[in-house]
Amino acid sequence: MYVRNELNIRSTANFLLAYAGNQPKCHPFLRKYIHECIRLPTDLTEVLGLYFTLPRYLKGKNSVPSALRKALSEKFLDFDEYQLAKYQNKKKNPTAQKSEKTPEIPHISLKKVVRILHISEKPVLCVDT
Repeated sequence: MYVRNELNIRSTANFLLAYAGNQPKCHPFLRKYIHECIRLPTDLTEVLGLYFTLPRYLKGKNSVPSALRKALSEKFLDFDEYQLAKYQNKKKNPTAQKSEKTPEIPHISLKKVVRILHISEKPVLCVDT
């Protein structure tokens, strides 16, 4: 929480959340930290994108752990329709230069987030599914 709230570094906080989703000892704390660290719908997409870049031996299988999925879906429901519509089609700048050393984080749309997290609640109506 210090990295996100005091230092205002989103990417590091999101990576730590994605990495904690892999660690069974961290699962009881995910809800608390996800609620405090994720402020924008794009943070949800970045956490999932970072999770899918972790090596296979850390993930164990190709699905999202239930503790991470439940915590992210609860946070998704905290956003209102305006916020979801505002960040729905946000994509990274395609003309931005890519560094050779930094791995590419896959872009995950809010539509894909809804499918991965199995969300069927009211705010989903504004996301084109």
